[in-house]
Amino acid sequence: ESALIRLNEIGGDKWQYVGQWIEWDIVVPEEGFYTIIPRSQQNYYSGIYASRRIYINGELPFAEAGNLRFPYSSDWQTTPLNDGNTNFKFYLKEGVNKIRLEVVLGDMSEILSTVENSLSAINSYYRKILMITGPDADEYRDYGFDKLIPDVLKGLKNESENLYRVSNLLTELTGEKGEHSSTLDRVALTCERMGTYPSTVASQMKTLKDYTATLGTWLSDTQNQPLDIDYIVVQAVESEAPEAEAGFFGGLWYEIQKFYMSFFSDYNSLGSTGEESGASDVKVEVWTATSRDQAQILRSLVDDNFTPNYDGIAVDIKLVAGGTLLPATLAGTGPDVYLGAAQGDPVNYAIRSAVLSLNHKSGNTDIGYDFTDLENSVWNHKDGNGEYKYPAFNRLIENGTVKDLEEVSGWFAEQAL
Repeated sequence: ESALIRLNEIGGDKWQYVGQWIEWDIVVPEEGFYTIIPRSQQNYYSGIYASRRIYINGELPFAEAGNLRFPYSSDWQTTPLNDGNTNFKFYLKEGVNKIRLEVVLGDMSEILSTVENSLSAINSYYRKILMITGPDADEYRDYGFDKLIPDVLKGLKNESENLYRVSNLLTELTGEKGEHSSTLDRVALTCERMGTYPSTVASQMKTLKDYTATLGTWLSDTQNQPLDIDYIVVQAVESEAPEAEAGFFGGLWYEIQKFYMSFFSDYNSLGSTGEESGASDVKVEVWTATSRDQAQILRSLVDDNFTPNYDGIAVDIKLVAGGTLLPATLAGTGPDVYLGAAQGDPVNYAIRSAVLSLNHKSGNTDIGYDFTDLENSVWNHKDGNGEYKYPAFNRLIENGTVKDLEEVSGWFAEQAL
């Protein structure tokens, strides 16, 4: 159905920390060797790859399977699981096989360790220079760094060489010069200049400080290993891998179908579960101002968890633009439930009698506040000092706006008008 969206993708920034895993149950017709081909995409960090370890039925099939690579690409890929050089084949038993992909650092662990040590050393050198120059270094003054701290200058040159080496190794592993390698090169160049030319140390202090912060961010980002998975294909070793994209004519035919369905589809309404069967006694209209993806997820949650447990209640979810709630409420066409409101909106609408109180409804009577019945409201409680729990009541009485609680309701009504 070209008018529908299949929520099939998983992973991304929800699956990027070391130790996180996703497991699939895959059925194969007979035992033997197969290639495992995920439709994947790593378009988060250029010049770097994401690493995964695969377990089949709870076991690591071979050592190389603990360092699978997914290189950076702006397009979806359908490449057999590999270590960057060799496509692997896996032995699967007949029937159900549990396939687990776990986030690991792989070869990046050694790189991260080296960069972390360099960052610690550079920060130490920066503090030693700061002890001489103070917080405001004078770039026109000769501090004599080559005589006072020659070990610091030598150390900066050494760390420059280390960072250049790591940058070259990263380029070799990924096969391209990307953003991550360029960051290392910039920090290395600054350290090289400061270590080689002592007269530039004072003028480069602010740059070095900024680059150490950048290097810390680089470490944090590189430790994350985000990856998107759409689906997984298990096929015979000799079979060709499926195409990652539909191709020109397939894409063209899909766009034609989508264009045709646009004349019949309401893209603002995500459907009313329970209404189609004719068995719904109550219809609840829900508006949300979030993104379409979040609205689709909400639709799925309602279909899977709410509708099966509450027969006769149809839930109609509509995606609306922000700021439409107030005019719709004033016009009398507002929803029953609104999701995504600002923190202060419930109070603003409640004091104008524009929301439904939950105090006197069946079920959990501790939920909500009755703004129209202040005499019996949970806010009409005083503490040990005789102060109302709602500070506005006390301020109104202290300012002489109202005499007591009995006049509060009338005052709110006047303000609403």
